[in-house]
Amino acid sequence: MSGYNNNEGGEEEEEEEEEAVETFEGDDDQLMHQLPDVEEEHDDDMLVNVASLLYQASSSTDQQVKIAALKNKCKAFKLQAYMQNKGIVHLEAENQKECLDAEHIHCHFMEMRQIEDNILKEESEVLHLKLELMKLNSGLTSAPSSSTVPGPSFSTAGSEPTN
Repeated sequence: MSGYNNNEGGEEEEEEEEEAVETFEGDDDQLMHQLPDVEEEHDDDMLVNVASLLYQASSSTDQQVKIAALKNKCKAFKLQAYMQNKGIVHLEAENQKECLDAEHIHCHFMEMRQIEDNILKEESEVLHLKLELMKLNSGLTSAPSSSTVPGPSFSTAGSEPTN
């Protein structure tokens, strides 16, 4: 029995004992049939035998009640252990699901980050190409205006310079 006294536990024990007593009431009748038939002899030995059989019957019934109560407690503990194991399995499955969800979210986040990095690289390349294009455009527009190439001078024969 437990080290503390609980009202609920006490009520349960009383109910278990009552059930066990109801279950084993038929045993007294069986034991009475085992008693030797006493015809008209009233021997002291016979009375002692009857008393010992009755004592054994009552102690046997008490033992059977205790055994039934212990069996019920054993079943209750087994059920409790089963339910705890079931709870542990449920929590482990839930934890595994949460881990998979977290991993999925992490992978999605990393994919988004990689896509953003690729976009930034492409934008950087586009800006670099625009800069190159602007340099080329500025080089083409500034080259003819800054470099004056003397054109061929044509002198007309017959015309003399006037002084």
